[in-house]
Amino acid sequence: MGFVGRRDELMELEGLLGSNGRRACAIYGRRQTGKTSLIEEFCKDKRSVFLMMVPGSERQNLDHIQDAMSTVLGRDVSYETFPQFISDLTDYCRQEPTIVVFDELPFLLDKAPHVAGYLQNFIDIRMKGTETTLIVCGSSISSMEKETSDPSRPLYNRFRLRMHIEPMSFEDVCMFHPTMSDTDKVRMYLTFGGMPAYHEWLTQDTYKDAVMAGYLGRNAYLREETRNMMLEFRNSELCMSILEAVSSGASRLNEIADRAGVQKDTCRRCIEELEHFGILSRMTSMCGSPKHPVYYIRDAAVRFFFDVIDRSRTVRINRDPEAVYSNIKGRIDTFLGRRFEDMCSEYVARNYPCVKIGRCWGTFLNVDSGISEDGDIDIAASVLTDNGRVDLFGECKFTSKRTGFTEFKKLETRVSGLDGDLAVRYIMFSISGFEEDFAEFARMNGILLVGLDEIMGRTPAPSLTMARDA
Repeated sequence: MGFVGRRDELMELEGLLGSNGRRACAIYGRRQTGKTSLIEEFCKDKRSVFLMMVPGSERQNLDHIQDAMSTVLGRDVSYETFPQFISDLTDYCRQEPTIVVFDELPFLLDKAPHVAGYLQNFIDIRMKGTETTLIVCGSSISSMEKETSDPSRPLYNRFRLRMHIEPMSFEDVCMFHPTMSDTDKVRMYLTFGGMPAYHEWLTQDTYKDAVMAGYLGRNAYLREETRNMMLEFRNSELCMSILEAVSSGASRLNEIADRAGVQKDTCRRCIEELEHFGILSRMTSMCGSPKHPVYYIRDAAVRFFFDVIDRSRTVRINRDPEAVYSNIKGRIDTFLGRRFEDMCSEYVARNYPCVKIGRCWGTFLNVDSGISEDGDIDIAASVLTDNGRVDLFGECKFTSKRTGFTEFKKLETRVSGLDGDLAVRYIMFSISGFEEDFAEFARMNGILLVGLDEIMGRTPAPSLTMARDA
């Protein structure tokens, strides 16, 4: 289907290409975010030298560079040292405007750190007087940040543009699945997040078929993806133990450390690394909730693996995808409901000027039984408007039933029990829409309603100002 999304990133790269002065860019981000595809799309129909580094010695990388340069120059070349290659590359770049790409640069610098000095020389001296654009790229975020941000390193302050490639937006993810229903597109985003590689692989027409192909079949290619990803961390076994602990209900540092069987300080350091890579995140407490941080698995596919796949023994012993899917469907539905809350928080943060956004948790009155019990409010956000601050509280429903007064009264009761001087407004999310009488009540009372049309972007986000004046 061709290249999808990344419009802003391509515009930034085109802007760099057309600029004066040093044209050097560092691109980094987690594996499977589409960095190489982005660079290839940018280089399309442009004169370029694409050099892919490998996890090996300097000699092995020079061999790969030899092969690439032989193809570019149209003759066989042989390099014993890196400066020999730099000399040929400089001559080539002097002829015409050229884009030079070092993909997965940390592989090379890990074994041959002195090469960074040669690259510094290429940027500072050899690129001058040429129309050369240099791009270096890597999946090791920590290594890329160290090489480009540490004043003691040769490549410090050498890159005019630094791009951290994040997972794709829901809007772009939908473009990978043109034949799916809208609800299945939402399910795909909830399950696989914004990692373009996963969506490019999963070309099925339904969410169910995609899950079976990715995780449940005999040759399912995503079943070991999380374990393979963790191998990139210094302490992969501890990372797996921590993620398993969080998935099984441990949310505070002490609980996670106890369940993972590790010292608290060691656990904290590993959690910080997982946070840095966007795999774990801490939830913000709001409105008098306990102030200690609460952790959850942020990465959608990692969370799906731990919450659904790894917990289901039938996935490991039964190779009938239909039977396994039927067996784990309850877990999938629970997972989707929880992940929908995250998606709705993203929606609020994207469409309203939030100062702070999180959740409230604690002891609330159960509307049906009249008994107090532990619970939470799905969304709590402090939003700035022309009339001052608004405290926005939300309920999120990913069910086949329309949402109505029952769900709203539960939210209203919980909010009424919160402490503080609150300027309360309500927002209700429902993938299946709203009961007609409640929709009318919401319109008359300034309650914001977000259904499938709003989530898909066909209808604008409801306005806080308009809702207040209704």
